[in-house]
Amino acid sequence: MINYNATPRDWPEDFPHDNGMYMNGCTTCKETFIGYKRRVTCKVCGGQYEAARASEFKALQEKFLRVQDEYQRVHSEFTAARTARDAMCPHSEIKTDKQYYEGGYDYTNRTEHWEYCTTCKKTLKKWTEDHGSYS
Repeated sequence: MINYNATPRDWPEDFPHDNGMYMNGCTTCKETFIGYKRRVTCKVCGGQYEAARASEFKALQEKFLRVQDEYQRVHSEFTAARTARDAMCPHSEIKTDKQYYEGGYDYTNRTEHWEYCTTCKKTLKKWTEDHGSYS
């Protein structure tokens, strides 16, 4: 390996690796540096970039925590309101629905029926109509 005294702009941690001693041009400051062949910023500009990214991340993390707290508060209110509404629901709007299931080798075809309240979505009644034939 070539003995090379690194400048502040170089990436000495890249030197031992294959393709680690390429002469590159920094896209930020336009200065030359030595490092991995795909690096586009020198260590000085890279450090500034990392510092900017770190402060941007910190701001996003703080925003995330604020929004998460707000979400948890609103979700708790929503759950309490829904529970109270569902307990008081008169089930005045009832809908009946059904789903047909094809029979198979060892089970017969059937239709599942259910009644539910369209306001609170509570299932009020379920029953199965067995058609008695295999597929």
